[in-house]
Amino acid sequence: MFVGYFSHLPLFIIGLGFGVYPIIIAGGVAVLAVSVGIGVAGGPVLQTGLSFFLLNTLPVVFLVRQALLNRSESSKQVAWYPSGYLLAWLAVFAIILQLVMKVFSADFDITGLNNADSIAGALNNLANSSPETRKIAAILKTLLPYMPGIMTASWMLMVIINAAIGQSVLRIMDRNIRQVAWTDNIELPNFLLLTLAVSGVLAISLGGHPVGILASNIAIILAIPFLLKGLATVHLLCAKHQYGALMLGPFYIFVIFFPWTILFITILGIFEPWLKLSARFTKADKK
Repeated sequence: MFVGYFSHLPLFIIGLGFGVYPIIIAGGVAVLAVSVGIGVAGGPVLQTGLSFFLLNTLPVVFLVRQALLNRSESSKQVAWYPSGYLLAWLAVFAIILQLVMKVFSADFDITGLNNADSIAGALNNLANSSPETRKIAAILKTLLPYMPGIMTASWMLMVIINAAIGQSVLRIMDRNIRQVAWTDNIELPNFLLLTLAVSGVLAISLGGHPVGILASNIAIILAIPFLLKGLATVHLLCAKHQYGALMLGPFYIFVIFFPWTILFITILGIFEPWLKLSARFTKADKK
């Protein structure tokens, strides 16, 4: 299972190191290899191959294609496709993927209501419903409707982490085509914030209604680019400090032990265009 988290990494290394056409070939070979392997093991070939294509090959091929777009500027510098738009496209792709899976898969419940009721009901019947079990059941029943969004957000983070690792490996190999990191100068498009705001309003106003739960899951997905924007701002602020590199370690440890801080980092990413902390520190350095 742990290896599966890095299934995007080889494709990113091939794409960002050798170009779009090699990654298309590599992606096709990967889908074929996975399908054949599952077929030999007696598993569902078509379903597994399609899932691998949608979750691994297609998003990486598209993101690499966009990431390698560039133009030459008058200053003889190369302007690469904006990192913020790459994150926005990843969020849009994730939402479309959720909706497609909802339409074409009867077993996939984007609201999570069916799973919430069945699992919470099963937990309530375990061990004569001990107090601890009832507490766990109550927590799961609260969270399960939003698990599609949480799981998709986790998938997005792993895609981004794999892209970052791939670029780091390619820099060491001196094969990195895109000279700008994904986390550099993240400027998110306006439509992303507008969509997040609309989703948030629907989620709050409709509450437990299926449309409200769907809006909540979409809002969770859309929050990921702003989380990355907030983290990029924290990195920039730490970089301006003498011991900034040493501060990042405790910072991430704190986030791991206190996950609620992710909310404040995301809020920082949302309001950074108005706060302009990055611009202020950049100007201060130039002075």
